[in-house]
Amino acid sequence: AIATAMLEDSTPERVLEAAIYGAKEGERRGNMLIGPSLHKRIELAISLLGKTGDLAECAQILYDYIGAGLQTYEIVPVVMALFSKSQPGNIMKIIETGVNMGGDTDTIGAMVGALAGAYYGSGNLNFEIVAEIERINNLDFKEIAARLTRHILERNNIGLKSMSK
Repeated sequence: AIATAMLEDSTPERVLEAAIYGAKEGERRGNMLIGPSLHKRIELAISLLGKTGDLAECAQILYDYIGAGLQTYEIVPVVMALFSKSQPGNIMKIIETGVNMGGDTDTIGAMVGALAGAYYGSGNLNFEIVAEIERINNLDFKEIAARLTRHILERNNIGLKSMSK
């Protein structure tokens, strides 16, 4: 989903489709675990929100019906459903909704923030809050992003010089 979110011609629908595809592939290729179908829970979480526009109501629905515990089959559907409600002007509200809904809030907030940030761009973030998070947690998001970018480029044999052409 993150890779699809970063594509120039991507849409929120394509990001959600990529998440469902990834979940299906994980079910097909991964280790057998006892638990519900991840891709079906993503679809369920998104459908439960329907046309609900109020983010607090969305959070309550997700918490009540999907859960917000540590399990992948709870966290990932919640993140994808919250992302389905994101728009350029409400990324910080989406993150705040995830952080305040209860359960594994730091994971939900981080994941929906990463996904929405990858799709809508960092210009939609509140940099005062980002700076506070970096300070409190001794992080440097720009350095992390630069290292991740270098890793992706190196892994795919793409030189930085070829990127500037």
